[in-house]
Amino acid sequence: MSAGSRNSARYVTRSGFRVEPGATLNGELEIREYVGKGGSARVWRARHLLGRFDVAVKLLNATRRDLDLGREEFHRLSQLYHPNVVRTFGMSMVDGHDQAFMTMEFIDGPTVGSVCTLPVPLRLPVAGQVAQVAA
Repeated sequence: MSAGSRNSARYVTRSGFRVEPGATLNGELEIREYVGKGGSARVWRARHLLGRFDVAVKLLNATRRDLDLGREEFHRLSQLYHPNVVRTFGMSMVDGHDQAFMTMEFIDGPTVGSVCTLPVPLRLPVAGQVAQVAA
């Protein structure tokens, strides 16, 4: 995921869903701020209104390929239980829109992309942790 501009406060998906701070997703998630984007999705910080905790909302790009990748990612992540792996809570469609999204644990910290730009001696320990989890 590339570091995103926190100024990208508004986004309209291909299905017409308007994403911006204050918008409510399926009556249970309130969009708080834009976090960033990757190859197949944009990520927003949201507040779970019933649970009163923050989550990451990953809005998948509206293509069949992205939806298939999102389902595969959700399936794989939902099988993992490790303190260094983000928990995935669910995958759904936005009410009234042809727009898939995942809800995940929100980690307030650096992005993978920013860690990859660190000098090699600083990123090697992170790479080692990733390898341990993947094994």
